[in-house]
Amino acid sequence: RRPSSMGALLALSVGCCLLFSRYRVSLSSRSYFNTVAASRGLSKLVQSPRLTGYRPITCIKATNNKWRREDFSSFEELDQFLSSVGLQNRAERARLIDLNTNPRSLFAGMKNKKGSKARINARPLSIERDIRPVIDYLIGEGLTKDDLPRLITSQPALIGYDVDSHLRPLIDYLKELGVEDVPALLVKRPTLLGLNTNDGLRKIVNYLKSVDTPVDKIIDYLGTSI
Repeated sequence: RRPSSMGALLALSVGCCLLFSRYRVSLSSRSYFNTVAASRGLSKLVQSPRLTGYRPITCIKATNNKWRREDFSSFEELDQFLSSVGLQNRAERARLIDLNTNPRSLFAGMKNKKGSKARINARPLSIERDIRPVIDYLIGEGLTKDDLPRLITSQPALIGYDVDSHLRPLIDYLKELGVEDVPALLVKRPTLLGLNTNDGLRKIVNYLKSVDTPVDKIIDYLGTSI
């Protein structure tokens, strides 16, 4: 019986070591997100990858070979940058970063005030390659730094949008349509930024035109219901 007991004990020890090794990064007490989550009573969930699937951005290199550490910014760097553009709430910054960088984010399943869920192509983000171009472009189009927090919190995927393939065609189309104050419209309806120009916004506008809706009425719809 003793050899059998020793064998079982050895197997249990090896299993525990493997489990700890697999999730040691996720359980790190130095994780910024763990600190925020603890303040909101979520520490047990965050520290349990089996429950949430959460893995800090620092472990992506080990789990996904197509990304290299130097290709993206750390959690702390993203947090500091979002703070610098006006997002002062630490918990909100943590939520935004997790939504945009963690494909299995716990927050992705949560509905906003309008009852919809965030649709985000979560991936490692770089401040210089991904986020700063978005901020610079929006400011160049007339939005102010005071507008940015509302846009980003209302449309979390915004910080990961591509300027040339998504934002520029969308804003150019709004101008083409006859919107006189695009920044004011976007501040009023940040969710417009999530529409694909050709597959979404243009089709909606073309349909409204096909049923003889005046352009000024269409623009009104953009700011209220679309």
